Amino acid sequence: MSTPLTAEEAANLANLPLRSFRQRMSRLNDTPDDLRAPRQPGERARRYDAKKIAQWIESGLTTTSRPKNLAKPPAKNATAYTGTATRHSRQISAHFKELDLTVTARNTAELEELAQLEIAERFKTSLAQIRVILEFDLPEKTKGNLAQLTEAKQQVKELQQKITDLQKSTAADLLALGWKTSEIAEVLGVTGSRVYQILNNE
Repeated sequence: MSTPLTAEEAANLANLPLRSFRQRMSRLNDTPDDLRAPRQPGERARRYDAKKIAQWIESGLTTTSRPKNLAKPPAKNATAYTGTATRHSRQISAHFKELDLTVTARNTAELEELAQLEIAERFKTSLAQIRVILEFDLPEKTKGNLAQLTEAKQQVKELQQKITDLQKSTAADLLALGWKTSEIAEVLGVTGSRVYQILNNE
């Protein structure tokens, strides 16, 4: 049986700063993917199973999603770092060229979180000072479709706002002419409660 590793030893094997390693482990501790060795009598700090650590490193340092989010919403003056993201079967990675940094995770939310942690650790700054932007490495056709979809969604949003403005103007005019709410609702094709919301900017 191999000797259990301290957090420092495990972090060195994974080529990670100790703080970053501990942040990642906090997502795995007390889950089915816990990498720690069984607790020993008199042990002050839990050690890590060397075999499990080796397998974890081989898997690409992936971590399991947990309900709590360790990352912090970036501040308004946060520095932005853009990474090129690529999907690899069950994993997704992002390469930050300007930092010569590659981060791997199981989903985009976890990827953004881990990237924020890694960058904050590198610059010895708070998480709130780091903003992570992911640009996906996609085929040109897919990029084109995505661009068109984004444009179409914006057009729909603008059209919806125009509809709302016209509904409000029309409802106000009809109300001034003495129409009842139920009558206005029928003309606009909405419910009476919606007429109230339109007139009250809700």
